Amino acid sequence: LRLLFARVGKPHCHSCGEPISSQSVQQIVDSVLALPEGSRIQILAPIVRGRKGIYKKELEDAARQGFVRARIDGQIHDLEDEVELDKQKKHTLEIVVDRLVIKPDLKNRLTDSVETALAAAEGLVVVDVAGGRDLLFSRKLACTNCGVSVSELEPRIFSFNSPYGACTECDGLGFKKSFVKSRLIKDESKSLRNGALVWGDANWHQILEKSIFKVYEVDPRTPYGTLPARFKKILWEGSGNKEFNFRWEGRRTAYEYRKRWEGILPLLERRYRETVSESRRRDREKLMATRRCPACRGARLRPESLAVLVGGKNLAEQVSLSV
Repeated sequence: LRLLFARVGKPHCHSCGEPISSQSVQQIVDSVLALPEGSRIQILAPIVRGRKGIYKKELEDAARQGFVRARIDGQIHDLEDEVELDKQKKHTLEIVVDRLVIKPDLKNRLTDSVETALAAAEGLVVVDVAGGRDLLFSRKLACTNCGVSVSELEPRIFSFNSPYGACTECDGLGFKKSFVKSRLIKDESKSLRNGALVWGDANWHQILEKSIFKVYEVDPRTPYGTLPARFKKILWEGSGNKEFNFRWEGRRTAYEYRKRWEGILPLLERRYRETVSESRRRDREKLMATRRCPACRGARLRPESLAVLVGGKNLAEQVSLSV
């Protein structure tokens, strides 16, 4: 079935549902120029994407063609330097074609760079936006409405055991352990400083009281149950791009810093992933529940993979049918 979907599947945009068609150089350039003025970008030609090998010849060929740098597995390297790759590991090689800053008079140079990248990478170009995510464009497959591009259809993008096909939210499991508010709230009649929640690091309420509470003019003594709904949402889910001045005070030291508030739930999720202590992991799992993945709804695949249809059904819908 994976081979069948890779060969005869009809790709659709996972955002708007429209069939995906090829994207012209002009459409790619227009999409890049729509980025905020002043954005710093790199135009990359992805010549190898997630494949095993040492690729010495490919790097030498790129250097002979006049290219100076390459991004290898996310790191920039000079092509003049000797790069040793583990042939047993999968690698991604992207030739740096140009480095640009978005401005009104950029169109001609950007067009030349995009055409160069497309020619070098057989119809693919990656735009690395500083401080943002990579944008993949394809001269072969792209949604003209949303600008969503997909890579070549291969069997591996329909496998939940492959990083190219697995849902990034649940890693292809179809379910996810996540923290639940109801297990974290101990007593809604108490304020945060008096123990309304089960969880709380030392001095964490003090840090929030002098930053988020202060900015939104919320009294720290307010019982959790009567906190404004908008404030609760920020407390649990984070402040987005809004930054706050935080101050941490210990017995002997104190320091200030400025950053955005990521939210209690994302903070706990991150610490759960990063901890190396099994006892701490088990303690935190008591505050979690196993639920169907909200991103793939149990289908285990990326949205791009689920947007490829055969007979009007995606792979997950096909395999759910009876024999």
